[in-house]
Amino acid sequence: MKFAEQLKMQAVAMHNRSLEAEAMIQMIFPMITMQQNRKCIILLQECLLIFDSLGDLAGKARATNNLGAAWSQNGSMENAMSCYLEVLPYYKSKGDSGNLARVYMNLGLVYDRLMKYQLAYDAAIKARYIFALKKDNKMLASISVNIGLSLTSLQRYKESMDFLTQALNFYEADSNNFGIAVTTTNIAKM
Repeated sequence: MKFAEQLKMQAVAMHNRSLEAEAMIQMIFPMITMQQNRKCIILLQECLLIFDSLGDLAGKARATNNLGAAWSQNGSMENAMSCYLEVLPYYKSKGDSGNLARVYMNLGLVYDRLMKYQLAYDAAIKARYIFALKKDNKMLASISVNIGLSLTSLQRYKESMDFLTQALNFYEADSNNFGIAVTTTNIAKM
């Protein structure tokens, strides 16, 4: 956090608005960890104004995506969904599959919290497809749990068990004890 604050002060002294916004984005990660969501939201909104004034679409997309996460942690699912839906076309147009998959995954989590389980499932399946193409087993495990939970909410228990079992297999192969514990707890709840 201190490094990012120093970087911001240097950027302000240099009149480098882009570097200032980048430093502010670096400041939000510790803030989110410390549950300072409101401060994150204000900081990210300021970043958006800077990136917008510079015409920096990549910076704006990154700030918007992070703003979605901050809104989500703050409990404002509608605002989070709005951010994710806004940034989706940018990542699609750039062919940035890694960020696209994460946006779909986050969008699925928001839909789940809004109890729109079919939309949560649809978004998670899109994310899973991309993670499978990238052979990203860590993210495949996580998204498989999300899909399993969406299917449980849709009362599609057999399919849910299949995805939760897939997740458990990924976590066991990776010796991820936390993932194993979360997944077995979700299986036990079925």
